Amino acid sequence: MKKLISEYMMTKIVAIFYLWLFVLAALPKISTIYFSILAWIPAVMLYISPSLLKYLRKQQFRREFAEFLNQIILKMQTGEAFRSSLQTASLNLSEFSRYKFEKMRESLCFGSNVAQNTQNDPDVEYLLQYFRQAEADSHRILPRLLQLREKIKVTESLQKKINQALRQHRAQMWVLTVLYLALLFVVLHKYGWHAQSRLIMISILLYILGLYLSLRISRGFKWKV
Repeated sequence: MKKLISEYMMTKIVAIFYLWLFVLAALPKISTIYFSILAWIPAVMLYISPSLLKYLRKQQFRREFAEFLNQIILKMQTGEAFRSSLQTASLNLSEFSRYKFEKMRESLCFGSNVAQNTQNDPDVEYLLQYFRQAEADSHRILPRLLQLREKIKVTESLQKKINQALRQHRAQMWVLTVLYLALLFVVLHKYGWHAQSRLIMISILLYILGLYLSLRISRGFKWKV
């Protein structure tokens, strides 16, 4: 699988990080606590960026697949073969999604010789198995694709309902987070870290625990389509 972040881009990110530290060190009259907080901000962002980018790529892949599937169905309804439709429809995809579909197409064409290319990619694995089962019964490829499209529509409808129900909950969490960070900044600015270090650490731990419990409870809800 292609890397989400190239080595060249990673080198630039690390260089920017060290430049950020150099700028902080050059700032006059900056307290140790402020320096620590500002120094860790890019480090935390660097740590979470691969997971965030992976999530965004995954969402992009799923969004593009719906239109991709529509194009395959349309071309097959006009008499074009399945694999030919697959290849033609993939030309309109973004580079990242096209690479994933190219892996899937190669596995369909050459079987186990390149099947290892799809490992550790649940989306591609699922679609590959689905397309293989569809090809096993050549007379039912189009009906199975139509069935898959309907399943995707139902899944998207459920996801919209979930997002709508959670939107208010997420907004409240963001507001509370902003208020807490603002209050934390005021306390640090007025009293400093050493005077209230124990109280601050307890408040941070309690707030993180509250966020965790809130997220866990919201994910435990049962949703109906």
